[in-house]
Amino acid sequence: MNFKSDNVVGVCPEIMQAVMDANHGDQSSYFKNDLWLKNAAHANKMAQALAALFKQHGFPIQCPVEANGIFVELPSALADKLLKQGHLFYEWGYPGSNVYRFVTSCFTTLQEIENFGHDLCELGKKT
Repeated sequence: MNFKSDNVVGVCPEIMQAVMDANHGDQSSYFKNDLWLKNAAHANKMAQALAALFKQHGFPIQCPVEANGIFVELPSALADKLLKQGHLFYEWGYPGSNVYRFVTSCFTTLQEIENFGHDLCELGKKT
């Protein structure tokens, strides 16, 4: 699962359409019908689900989850295993702090979070 920021997960189709509309002088569709709010609300909801997963497994969240970013403390060996498994996220803070940043987006699904949770649990047992 890719928990890095949106600049590496691809462009949301609605955003791309909004950019195309803006380039043609149309009002941005991204702002019509509160689409940007719906996308942000979904990303924030997924962040809450991911934070709950970390808490459930006993990994401390470093600051309140108020948007789509989660800062969590993980053992470095577990983080390395998750990265090798293909999950993408950032090392955060000073070297050796074992704090990692996970970012959800309008594309993140509950199924992806559940799959990540499975890997977190399985790989955590081997750490």
